[in-house]
Amino acid sequence: MNTPITIIGAGPAGLLLAHYLLRRGHYQIEIYESRPDPRLSTHDDQRTFPLAIQARGRKALSKIDNLEEKICQKGTFCQGTLVHQKKGKSRLIPRSNSILTIDRSVLSLVLLENLVKADNQTRLKIHFDHRCTQIKSQEKTLFFQTNNHEEIKVNYNILIGADGANSLVRDCFLENSSFNCQKNYVSDVYKSIYLPLNLPEKSLFLDKDKFHSIRLTENMRMLLVPQGENNLNGVVIFKQESNPFKNSKKPSDILKFLQENAGIIGQLIDIEEVESLMKRPISQVVTIQCNQFHQGDSILILGDAAHAVSPSLGQGCNSALEDAMIIDQLLDKYQDNWGKVMAEFTIQRVPDADALQELSNFTFPSKKSLLFEYFLRLRLSRLLRQWFPDKFSPPIFELVAETNLSYADILQRHQGWIKKVKQFQ
Repeated sequence: MNTPITIIGAGPAGLLLAHYLLRRGHYQIEIYESRPDPRLSTHDDQRTFPLAIQARGRKALSKIDNLEEKICQKGTFCQGTLVHQKKGKSRLIPRSNSILTIDRSVLSLVLLENLVKADNQTRLKIHFDHRCTQIKSQEKTLFFQTNNHEEIKVNYNILIGADGANSLVRDCFLENSSFNCQKNYVSDVYKSIYLPLNLPEKSLFLDKDKFHSIRLTENMRMLLVPQGENNLNGVVIFKQESNPFKNSKKPSDILKFLQENAGIIGQLIDIEEVESLMKRPISQVVTIQCNQFHQGDSILILGDAAHAVSPSLGQGCNSALEDAMIIDQLLDKYQDNWGKVMAEFTIQRVPDADALQELSNFTFPSKKSLLFEYFLRLRLSRLLRQWFPDKFSPPIFELVAETNLSYADILQRHQGWIKKVKQFQ
């Protein structure tokens, strides 16, 4: 008899976990997602923001036959970052290995399509446009509202919360007095921006295998990632209190500001994109830090629901995909005993999640003097490692992006630098 599993959330973490569970052959999976079916959306509706899928994320994807290859076909590989200056100069921050980048919605779509193809729907049901409104954990019941305002009651056996930083599944942990959760907002906010990578008519050609960044003002910067042959997708990041788009500024004023301050990137922006940019909502990153990722033997949370982090190291999605792989490993270890799996997942994963919070928050300093020291340390580290590779550890971002070393171990190696940045933030 198949064991029923209910997953709330059809993002990358929930969908990859469903792949792992279906592969085990004795689970009945039901997934509930508040958003519409992405297979029915237009291209413009699908665009969200690019993700960097690094070593640990790719390892998790590679455990499912042919999945990593399909995702790589839809993504773009980048080798290093070009930091642009207003006057046209740029500085390359190289990477020893390429990083796969892909729009989040495209990643979810590939995972969804592969999941549906892997099963003939006998052991998998996916319900889109179903917003979870209430969870009664004592009764093991869920309540949903459809886009037609229909109220639905569902019973569950094992519940998996993959429903993001504002997780309703996590909220039901609050009835446990030992549960502690800190929810914070990153001071920076952002808007998505979509540009062409090349404009032949203006003889503008940006490297299609590099991340691109530029600081427009003290409190405003742009981060962009090539996607496909001629797309440059990214975000404009700024302090909430210094929003450049408020006070009813004209699109022409915003365009002039960007063209004067964004260097070569500013020349890629036209008035139509500025008008769209002004209409797009402002988004703010939420961070989540919890002391446990399970409740009893029937509820488990993973990904952003358990440990949402700042995007500075690009590890949010990677750590979420890694969660799914670790759950599968624990199911092997404990022979699908979910009570033991859930308890061990908390024991094993909370220290890594805590370490990732520290690394994401304090690897890159905001203080100018420390920023100079950071780049100096980076250059010296690379030089010394060429001579003494066994005595000097790689930089934090290389260990995080290019190895499967645990976040806790990486933090231990670089504790001195993290403490220094933390002291002066």
